Amino acid sequence: MAWEAIATGVRLAGAIHAVLLAVYAALALRPAARAFVPVGYAACLLGALLVPVLTSPGLRGLAAALWLALPALTYLLVLQLTDDAPPGRRHLAVLAVPLVALPEVVALAGGLATIELYALRVPVQPALQLYAVLTGAGVLALVFVVRRARLTALASSRADRHRYALVLAILGMQAVALGIALLAMGGLVPGGRAELATAVVEVTMLYLVGSALFRLPAAPVPDTHAVAPAAEPDPGAADSKAPGPLTERERALLKTVQARMEQDALYRDHTLSRRDLADTLGVPEHQITRVLNAGLGQSFTRFVNGCRVAEARTLLTTCDLQITEIAFRVGFNSLATFNRVFKEIVGTTPRAYRNRGNQFSVSATA
Repeated sequence: MAWEAIATGVRLAGAIHAVLLAVYAALALRPAARAFVPVGYAACLLGALLVPVLTSPGLRGLAAALWLALPALTYLLVLQLTDDAPPGRRHLAVLAVPLVALPEVVALAGGLATIELYALRVPVQPALQLYAVLTGAGVLALVFVVRRARLTALASSRADRHRYALVLAILGMQAVALGIALLAMGGLVPGGRAELATAVVEVTMLYLVGSALFRLPAAPVPDTHAVAPAAEPDPGAADSKAPGPLTERERALLKTVQARMEQDALYRDHTLSRRDLADTLGVPEHQITRVLNAGLGQSFTRFVNGCRVAEARTLLTTCDLQITEIAFRVGFNSLATFNRVFKEIVGTTPRAYRNRGNQFSVSATA
């Protein structure tokens, strides 16, 4: 009984934490679309914490519905952390997965211990636990399939290593929770101890998400130096005035810079600097300046903004994301900067570019 009592105390304390975290995310994150996933994740953890504590069948069913959506929200949260932008609408389809367990949730809300499925009498609680284990494992696999390249890019970026560590910690806690559930289902861990271990893991997951919200920018900050007008002189100073032809080694470095920027989407990091890129490639910072100036006739800032705008042009005409979401997704940290830089490079505003692209699409299909 002592284990169950301690677990209950941990769960109630975690529930308070979950509510406070959801309120903070809803009030602090801007644009509002950035708050949807963290608030949903906190709500799902709240449900997971309260399922074993609640005695009312109706409230317990509601908490179970939130708990069963936790794997889907974990997937969306990892996408938002890795991209530093709300997940695209196509990824929201994962929210339909919890509907598979709807009959069991309804049965639990009705106070039933078993449910008849396809002429079989299925125990409700074990069925829900099995569902949680299977979907949790599926989410872990899906994350590494969908975001493997992006995780690699985060790991190699000095500015994003804290983000990478948080993502791995959240996924690690998810894996630990799955392991505890499997051990409990197999009877290898006593019920009370399994309850306490699960509660501790869930509270730890709340702490990690809170760390992500506090350590990562909750709202875009004014961009004073990361993005500059196209006409600014390159900070590389003397090298940019009269750059000589590139050597063979420098041409190879330029190709590497372009390939890494394209394949790993390093430009999506709004804090990316020449120093970060140089550290990633293991070369002196001045060599980055040299190959961009002499090889492309561009400053580092102009080169990175060109990569961001190139992806933005594709997104504006191929998806229905809001322009603000696109701006953050491609690496700008303010909408005003995105609009200004986009117009300098393309010659028109993002909205006008999207409207023109849609007109062309209509004309082509007419």
